[in-house]
Amino acid sequence: MYWDNPISVSFMNNRHQASFRLIQDLRFDSMLDVGCGSARFLSLVGSHYPSAVLTGCDSDPGLVPVARSSCPKATILQGDFMQLAIQPNKKSARIVVLLEVLEHSHDPAKMLQKAARLAGDNGYVLVSIPRPELWHWRIIWALWSRTLGRRWLGEHTGMTEKDLLRMADDCGLGIVKRSHFFFGCISILLMKKR
Repeated sequence: MYWDNPISVSFMNNRHQASFRLIQDLRFDSMLDVGCGSARFLSLVGSHYPSAVLTGCDSDPGLVPVARSSCPKATILQGDFMQLAIQPNKKSARIVVLLEVLEHSHDPAKMLQKAARLAGDNGYVLVSIPRPELWHWRIIWALWSRTLGRRWLGEHTGMTEKDLLRMADDCGLGIVKRSHFFFGCISILLMKKR
């Protein structure tokens, strides 16, 4: 998997740092990381927010022990996010994180709706997606997925940043902060209910 490939590890660490910069000034007391993988992002957040309640979920049962080891303070759930019975956080601010998850979903609009509901009225949704609408992303992805990244599992739906913005609008989410990473190929958006 990606944690044994130094290029993937470097990419993920840099993406996590870019994502963290969007939330580092926020006040929140809990985070749900959907598709948490090895929980490196949760671990990064936990080191800066030691009192935050951290939860991660991933559908890959092989990643759950890795995630639990990487971030022992987090509760790591195994299963499909859309099937897990996670309760919304109504009293305090929560961040629901979907870092490069939506583009793998068969119904990204429903996934984003669930994330917005779980974040609550005073919470945030942090999303990153690749930008297949950019020619240089298509070249990078074609080269990566046919060489060192050939062990990558999963498909990209082709969802664009414009698609994400339309879905966010339909969910009542407005952009608080936006960033682009990796030569503009990855869009990172921090959103909140309007």
